[in-house]
Amino acid sequence: MLFSTDLRNGVVFKYEGKTWVVLKYEFVKMGRGSGTVKIKAKDIVSGSIVEKGFSQQMKFEEASVEKRSAQYLYHDDELAYFMDNQSFEQISLDYETVKDMLQYVVEGSKVIVVYLDGNPITIEIPKSVHLKIVYTEPAVKGDTSNNPMKKAKLETGVEINVPLFVNIGDTIKVNTDTGEYTERVKE
Repeated sequence: MLFSTDLRNGVVFKYEGKTWVVLKYEFVKMGRGSGTVKIKAKDIVSGSIVEKGFSQQMKFEEASVEKRSAQYLYHDDELAYFMDNQSFEQISLDYETVKDMLQYVVEGSKVIVVYLDGNPITIEIPKSVHLKIVYTEPAVKGDTSNNPMKKAKLETGVEINVPLFVNIGDTIKVNTDTGEYTERVKE
């Protein structure tokens, strides 16, 4: 059984007699009340995408899936392509399904492809990745109050906020669940 807080990106679960894959996960806590889990999920059979909110204590049945290691090759406007690391066959997935996760994956990186009934449905990526900064503005001297941040473009094309001391060419660790900077990596 899965709790609603376990419904992270790429998790496959059963709800209302259908099998769903989580595309986006968000935990919202307002004031003194208990938190709410908001997800964007795709029905595997029909392909419809819905947004739902659940209480923290809600339980779901985990779908029986198979996971295989693969290498991310590339994507176009419609599909993302992977190569199975054992059979070397090429696998394609709907780009919209994996788009949010691929913004943290460099071409040639290892991912896990998730299969349901022998058909690939989604991928899993590591909880944190090391990515190189390709562009960021230089820090403004003296602007150090209140933990200042600046925008940085990573090698995958995604932009995130980083501390002022991070420069172009630095490698940083990024949390793939939240999309936030974790630390600078020493090479």
